[in-house]
Amino acid sequence: MDLTPARWFIGIALGCATLAAVLSVEPRVSAPTWSPGPPKQLEDAMSGLRDAAIESQSAVRAYRLAQALDRWSSSPSDGGPVRFDRSVPATTVKAARAIVQDQWTRLGPAPSAAHAEVFIYVDSAAIPRATNATNSRVVIEPRRLVEVRFALPEATDGQRCVVLVRLRGTTAAHIEALRNERLAGVCAFFAVFGLPGTGVARWLSSTGYTFARQSDWDVPRAPSTDPRAFYGLSVAGSGCLTGKANACVLALGAISAADSTSARAAMPRVASALNGSGPRVLTSPTGPAAALGDVEGRLLSDMVRDLGPERFARFWRADSAPDVALAAATGTSLDVWTHGWLMRAYGAAPEDISIEVTDALWLAAAMPFLVLVAARRRERVLAEWPLRSRR
Repeated sequence: MDLTPARWFIGIALGCATLAAVLSVEPRVSAPTWSPGPPKQLEDAMSGLRDAAIESQSAVRAYRLAQALDRWSSSPSDGGPVRFDRSVPATTVKAARAIVQDQWTRLGPAPSAAHAEVFIYVDSAAIPRATNATNSRVVIEPRRLVEVRFALPEATDGQRCVVLVRLRGTTAAHIEALRNERLAGVCAFFAVFGLPGTGVARWLSSTGYTFARQSDWDVPRAPSTDPRAFYGLSVAGSGCLTGKANACVLALGAISAADSTSARAAMPRVASALNGSGPRVLTSPTGPAAALGDVEGRLLSDMVRDLGPERFARFWRADSAPDVALAAATGTSLDVWTHGWLMRAYGAAPEDISIEVTDALWLAAAMPFLVLVAARRRERVLAEWPLRSRR
């Protein structure tokens, strides 16, 4: 008799039913509760405290951003890639300029300051949060030597992406911390390739520049990351990894004019200022946030490395939608390229689990023994254990 799938499922169902019938004679014991849930009043208070903390942090970031942009607009520029506030001493200017120049030249041939620059200022003042019982102020900001944020052209003068670098001091430790920071970020694309075209700019804005947060195409890339990380992909990202048609374009939020307007309306609106961890979202993000897992921030950086600066520049400056722009610049669809990129990042998707006939036979042979073990009362096993241990 052949072992058909129907007979296999019937056998499994009968085995599970037998096992459930045997185990149902045991008394049901509720799982112990180690810690009760918080009272409703305490839970509401905790939620309010969490919301207040988030709101205060957002207010601090907005204040620091506005302060930095105000200093940037009032500081003179020498036409180079770095601009300094009057608060920066001459010795710090020399060291910081060398650091910026070194990182800027590694981006590629002739990065221009016409559309990107670095602004460095010194500000060690802390924002006090409260005064405690000992009359000592508690600060609300993290104590870091250097803070780096990015302001897109919409927040500056419409032409330049500005890296806002706040030095908390001018000691050797602050300069060394500045040396260890990546001072290009999303602004590196503006420095090397200029302003994006209309279609690409619309896509970047609608996705909060999610896929352009890293610009490390000047350093070698590891062939793959942790293969278990693909479990963090969204539904569309998983479909992209497995090669499902149009899943990659959907995961990227690269909606072309031919697509429905409702899909574009679901994208998040974002502000034009980015901090070190991502964009400031004005409304609840319902778009492709974390659609491609941990590696999504380096997608465009890897595209520069894969296509080369010239072909990527044609894509970057295109006025059409990203899927049309990439096909016109390289002859490869965005769906196909992103699928291959995900395969290199995470490895091939796991194959479907198949049931071998020999495995089914071994399970069928072991089923009676498992039923006998399950039918034995737990009380007898526990009662006999001390006697057996004495022997």
